[in-house]
Amino acid sequence: MAKVGGNISAKVQNWFKDIKRRTLGALLLLIGLIFVLVCLSLYINTFFSEEASWIGYGVVGILILGTGYVLSKK
Repeated sequence: MAKVGGNISAKVQNWFKDIKRRTLGALLLLIGLIFVLVCLSLYINTFFSEEASWIGYGVVGILILGTGYVLSKK
């Protein structure tokens, strides 16, 4: 009986390690995505006048909304 309990305990520990690893990976991906999207927004802003500095953020926002909408429909 102790062997079965130890086996279950090991599986639970491995499951928690996997969840922690995936959560950390997802968090790092999210942070990286934020940096890339801000960079893309600033890059788009360089093509427009200083008076319309918001346009890059708007374009990237629309792209993200469209992507989210398409992915949610599948």
